[in-house]
Amino acid sequence: MSVPVRQHYIPKSYLRHFAINPKDNQLRSMIWHGWIGEYGPRTEKTSINSDKFKIEHFYTVPSNEEDPYIIERTFSAELEPRYSQIIKEVQEEGNLSLECRGNIMLWLFFSKYRNLRFRNHMEDLVKWYSHTVHAMQYGKDAAEAERMKFEIEAKYIAKQIQVEHFANEKLLEEFDRKLGSKEWRIWKSRKGNEFITTDDPGFSINMEPDDLQNLNGLFAGNAAASNFFPLTPKYCVEIVPFRAGTPVSINLRNQVIPFAIASNTFIDFINGCSIRTRNKYIIGSSKEKIQNLLQS
Repeated sequence: MSVPVRQHYIPKSYLRHFAINPKDNQLRSMIWHGWIGEYGPRTEKTSINSDKFKIEHFYTVPSNEEDPYIIERTFSAELEPRYSQIIKEVQEEGNLSLECRGNIMLWLFFSKYRNLRFRNHMEDLVKWYSHTVHAMQYGKDAAEAERMKFEIEAKYIAKQIQVEHFANEKLLEEFDRKLGSKEWRIWKSRKGNEFITTDDPGFSINMEPDDLQNLNGLFAGNAAASNFFPLTPKYCVEIVPFRAGTPVSINLRNQVIPFAIASNTFIDFINGCSIRTRNKYIIGSSKEKIQNLLQS
């Protein structure tokens, strides 16, 4: 059995739907990705199985002697195959089955919590807390002298937090309850103006800035938040607060999820928000589109 030392923080089963030719063999599928480099915007073609979308021992759990790589294996065997099933049903543009709705919710949950940006966010919080508390107790100079120690500890703690999220059923239930009590829509792009994605797919527009930033890469579950997730270049899920007068009995499981064609302006808005909440890379099937977005 091969050992998955280099582990995906963006699923290749997701990336292949943004491939230049989605009909290619999954491991050979090529995508365009762009970023802002030292000398300005850069655009390159790469495989969806590229090491750019992997990190060594990202989920490895050394304390699990039976299988330290159980998380990566579980994602590959149990979660990622569901994405093709999701997209196959979405492409039919009918009344999505309960199974499909549940799989989308599960995908959103793990997409956000397995991401590199979430790990970095936790790491920054732990570093800030450790440094601040030490400075208040012993002074700024003493805290600065311990900075390297805090950074090493923060990496370890952030990984533990992320790994524990995967097995936290209560967290998944809360995520499901909050996003499931909103109105869902699926927007369709237009030919020549498709949705792009990033290395931190999906974003939240939050009308309660004291809770999170107004535009954030982390999904917000409060009543005023709207969340978006690009499923493919053609489809994007929007999850918004219910309109006034909607019966309280309506939820994800019993509502009609409509499909509608988005205006070019709205597509540009969604893509713009995706760019602003990325970790590093913009990802898509069109080199020209990515170049234009990086320069806009």
